[in-house]
Amino acid sequence: AAVLGDEGEHYVILSVTLCLEKAPRNTAALLCPFGSVEEIAAIAQQAGSRLQAGRLTMAEWIGRDAARLLAECGKETGLAGLPRSAKTEAYALMELTADSEEELMDGLENLLGLLEEYGCDTEAVLAADTHKEVERLMALRHSLNEAAAQRMRADVSRTGRPPLLIDVCLPPERMEEFLREASKQTEGAQASWGHAACGHIHLHLFYKTAEEYDRQREAACRLLDQAIRMGGYTHREFGRGKCRTHDGKPVVYEKREEEEQIWRSQYV
Repeated sequence: AAVLGDEGEHYVILSVTLCLEKAPRNTAALLCPFGSVEEIAAIAQQAGSRLQAGRLTMAEWIGRDAARLLAECGKETGLAGLPRSAKTEAYALMELTADSEEELMDGLENLLGLLEEYGCDTEAVLAADTHKEVERLMALRHSLNEAAAQRMRADVSRTGRPPLLIDVCLPPERMEEFLREASKQTEGAQASWGHAACGHIHLHLFYKTAEEYDRQREAACRLLDQAIRMGGYTHREFGRGKCRTHDGKPVVYEKREEEEQIWRSQYV
C-alpha cells in the first residue's frame, strides 16, 4: 500500500507484499522488424493463446523515431544489427521463457511462425538465447529511457522549459492511427515506444527553442484530447498524461470517477 501524489512521483510506501514466481530456467529474446505497430499489437495479443510451448513474458514495441534517437545518442544496441528499410516502421522486443531448453526451442519455432504470419520478415529477426546476448537485447528498454533523458536534459538546459511527455493507452487497433496523427501534428523530433498488447504509447516530444516548445506543447494537448476521444485514457504510471504547462504544472484532463480505468500490464 502507498500514498501517491497525482503525478506518481512523490509517495510514501506503507507496506509491500511480494509474490515471486520461480525463475524460468531458460530465456530467449527476439528483436523483430515490422511494417507497423498495429501488426506488433496483434501478435502480442494472440501469442499468449497460440503459443504451444514456452511463455511470452514481455512484448514491447519500439518506433523508428526511437531507434533514430538511440543512434543519435551513440547507444550501442542490437538495432544496429537489423536491416533498415522503408518498410520497417517499428521493432518488437520480445522475451520468451520456458522451464527446459527443449521447451524453449519449441517455443521459439512456434513464435517465429506467428511472427511471419503477422507480417514480420523472420529472416531479419535478431534472436538471443545465451545469458549475455539476452541481457544485451533486454537492455534496449533501459537504453531508450537513458537516451530520452539525455535529449530531454539538453532541451531543458537550452530553453528553460519543462519536458514534454505523453503516456496514453489506446485500443490496440487504434495505436497506428494515433501515431500517424502525432507525426502530422508535432513540429519537432519525437521518440515513441510502449507495451504492445495493452495499446500503451510512451511519446517524448523534443524541442530546440522556446518557440518550438510552445508549438509542441499545443500539439501534445491536442493529442491527449484526441486519445481520449479515440477510446483511450492517460496512463496512470506517469500521472495524467504528464503534459506540463510552462510553469511545470500538469495539464489535467478530468474524467468522472466511474469512467476512470487503470492500466495493468499482462507482461513483466
